[in-house]
Amino acid sequence: MRKQLRLDGYTTSFSASCPLSSCLLAEQFPAAPTPSLGYQYAGLPPPASRVAEHIWAAFPCVHVILATAVTEPFQSFSFEVKASKSFEMPASLLSWASALLAFSSLSSAAKPSFGCGKAVGIAEGNHTLTVNSKERWYLLKTPSSYDNSHPYRLIFTLHAMGGNPTLVANGEGGYLPWYGLPALINDGVDAIYVAPNGLDRGWANRGNEDVTLISDILKDMKTNLCIDENLVFSIGFSYGASMSTALACNVAKDFRAVVTQSGGLMSGCEGGNDPIAFYGQHGVDGDLNITTARAIRDRFVKNNGCTPQEFMPPAVGSGMHVKVEHKGCKEGYPVTWLEYDGGHTPQPKDKGTNTTYSAVEAWKFFSQFR
Repeated sequence: MRKQLRLDGYTTSFSASCPLSSCLLAEQFPAAPTPSLGYQYAGLPPPASRVAEHIWAAFPCVHVILATAVTEPFQSFSFEVKASKSFEMPASLLSWASALLAFSSLSSAAKPSFGCGKAVGIAEGNHTLTVNSKERWYLLKTPSSYDNSHPYRLIFTLHAMGGNPTLVANGEGGYLPWYGLPALINDGVDAIYVAPNGLDRGWANRGNEDVTLISDILKDMKTNLCIDENLVFSIGFSYGASMSTALACNVAKDFRAVVTQSGGLMSGCEGGNDPIAFYGQHGVDGDLNITTARAIRDRFVKNNGCTPQEFMPPAVGSGMHVKVEHKGCKEGYPVTWLEYDGGHTPQPKDKGTNTTYSAVEAWKFFSQFR
């Protein structure tokens, strides 16, 4: 029989003969398997290799495991299992393998903030603060079942030129609510969202005052809410993408990853030499020239130690998108780049489809960090 599971972009197929666990000693998966005959796998990253090892360890009757990468860069794996007896992969092993593929390579221990274990110090809704003698404001969204002992990921959602936090929160003016992420995040970590307001409805970031704003909000979040300080993210479209780039350049140490959708350098890039996980997407026919966006990508390809990669961008009129996941990056610092046939929009769609892939791709990128 063939078992198949899909999680976070990975598709893993286990091929095996039919029922019974007669050759299964226990549904436990030891850390140090001791194979008696031999298995084969090559060219796979640690998550897939470990799955192969533990399948072996759980099934004494298994004598060969052939594991191969079906697509690059390791977007799917195929495990061919050959055994001396018929058996069925138990649900517990499939669940374990699924979790391993999802969590392993980029996972890290949670770093609870000062606000963990304390009474909620800041409520959901509208909040103000003063930065450089100017009154600023932001909207805060917390989980309905907020637990002060649980470290949540924190996601900054930055509006475009002419926008504001209310549009981002309500999903108006071309946005999906909170960039569509709450509808997709259904894991055990969950998220807290912040939508700051830019000056003059933009993010000119004069004298780094907008970086200071977001850094001050981040301090408030860490002090008053239970945040995993290792899971702080930023996402934005257009001017909001430019501001996310400014954060990646200025305060990379405070952020795990950024997602930039059709941005540029309007908010500046002070520093810009530190590694940070980076996702960018841009239309080949947008109002903001894609040349600048590609240069931003190349900066983080270099910072993250990735291998530059040539690819064929989508042709104008094709109605398609092309995504590149760069290889050779420093562990924990991936770079993903997507170009689409289209203009300046937060919700690009492929020809013949009615839904955007923007939120799905953003969450896929963020979700690899646990």
